[in-house]
Amino acid sequence: MLRPLLALAVPCLLLTACGDEPDEAAMRTAVEKRVEAEQHQMRQMRQTMSGMASGLAGGRPAATQAPEPSLRLVEFRKGSCREAQGQPGHMCDFTMTVELDGARNTSNASGRFFKAGSGPLEVEIARR
Repeated sequence: MLRPLLALAVPCLLLTACGDEPDEAAMRTAVEKRVEAEQHQMRQMRQTMSGMASGLAGGRPAATQAPEPSLRLVEFRKGSCREAQGQPGHMCDFTMTVELDGARNTSNASGRFFKAGSGPLEVEIARR
């Protein structure tokens, strides 16, 4: 009697594991990657603007340049999650604290956490 129940339970567990909501550690890693990608974009934009300013100044470098801003995720807490409507993954609420040049800012946010193929968890942070 127990064997048939196990035979039904194991595939069910395997199927639900594929659709389970992400855990806090995986969500934090995805948000950290997003923060790093946005910091890289800011760095590239800053270099472009610096090059443009140098061109406007007749090729001379700017007299002083501000130090590179340092942005990092220092705290992350998972909130509630629900399946995303019409898209793969889950919409999850979370609270994060970021530090920019020593100043900390805590905010609540939402994002769609999903896997692209067999890769790591990714996030699209919802703009409010």
